Amino acid sequence: MNVTGGAVPVLLSPAERLLLILAHGAGGTSEDPLLDGLARRLPTLGIAVARVSFLYRTQGKRLPDKQSVLDQTFHELALALMQKFPAAPVILGGKSMGGRVAARVAQSTGIGAGVCLLSYPLRPKARVTEANLQGRQQTLERLSLPCFVAQGTRDPFGGPSEVGAHLQKGTVFPVELGDHDLRAPRRSATSDEQRLDALSLAIDQWTASLTGVR
Repeated sequence: MNVTGGAVPVLLSPAERLLLILAHGAGGTSEDPLLDGLARRLPTLGIAVARVSFLYRTQGKRLPDKQSVLDQTFHELALALMQKFPAAPVILGGKSMGGRVAARVAQSTGIGAGVCLLSYPLRPKARVTEANLQGRQQTLERLSLPCFVAQGTRDPFGGPSEVGAHLQKGTVFPVELGDHDLRAPRRSATSDEQRLDALSLAIDQWTASLTGVR
């Protein structure tokens, strides 16, 4: 799809009931295993999944664009996708940095029935400053839309209770022993596939509670 500054790919798994737009994390791509796993499961529940990319990735860059560019790109992609699904409720979301972008865009534009955050990066691992910490917290605290958060209990960027404490209207889905990719140690009692199954069902139930359609 074309956006200001260039074109970015969109991976679309179609369905009918609802549209979920997911952006990747700072170091990831739209083919991230977590996003891919959801894109294979959610359409079977009636949820279309659009995995969107940012300009810096399509341009072969490693470092993310400025916040204003990230937000504008996501906003333009969301509007374009909404035209393809004019009758479907829309949820904005993403993994890690992609979730932060989705939350900012949803709050500033009013687009969407809710926000879906996967592994929200409440604490940065490096370059920790008071302004950075406050910015990540305020993104959640200012979000007035209903929000679903899937957070691993071993996530170094913040655990489920830490993230949930900053939400006004939040449903927190703890992933036991999950890291920032929501993966657990190999010797865990549940497999990654089972965790993705459970997460997909939780997202389905949450979206149904918002839209009243299932």
